[in-house]
Amino acid sequence: MSAILFVISFIVMMILVMKGVNLIPAAIIGGIILSFAVEGGPINALFTLFSEASGGYCANLLIAFMFGGMFGAVMIGTGSDVVLGRFLINKFGTNFAIISLAIFVAICGFVGIQSWPFLAAVFAFSLMKAADLPLQVACVTMVGINSAFSFMFPGSPTIGNIIASQAFGTTMYSGAAIGVVMCVIQVALVLLYVEFFLVRKYRKAGIGYKPSPTEAGMRADAA
Repeated sequence: MSAILFVISFIVMMILVMKGVNLIPAAIIGGIILSFAVEGGPINALFTLFSEASGGYCANLLIAFMFGGMFGAVMIGTGSDVVLGRFLINKFGTNFAIISLAIFVAICGFVGIQSWPFLAAVFAFSLMKAADLPLQVACVTMVGINSAFSFMFPGSPTIGNIIASQAFGTTMYSGAAIGVVMCVIQVALVLLYVEFFLVRKYRKAGIGYKPSPTEAGMRADAA
């Protein structure tokens, strides 16, 4: 029953997100569906299990996310992200934008930097702007590459790997061969998808970089 409810909750959550519903209420709705499989029902799941777990999670990551956000704001405020992006593009060409972003998020994923989205976002702003590519290209690259090194490459100290190693009594290096193979496959597929289905599509359509509202506001404040 719990497996069935999990599948249903996941499908409902994905449909809501694809329909434009914000991720937070969509996740809460999915959680309510799944909570019927928990002992004590939705009340116990939401006000005991969920509240305690989410509170501990937020407390543990508060410092990492706070300083990650501060670092990103300083980069944008000083304009150093633009300088960095132009330097890399001028040095290695526009094709290096995707590769350099992939390398950056891969390192963050492997070493377990929890605030990587803040750091990578600022890096992506500068690279996509210098290469004149829309931010969608950066988003796909960041999620695809980081997840490969976070959850597949052996030794990555992420929550998923630590929980799995504790539950099964193994180390984070168990299954190293298959982990490396699957990581390489995912990285290759992500880069091929980005190049042939995104970059070339946007180049052909003449769609270039457009700042996000958040970035535009931060740059206006800095100016």
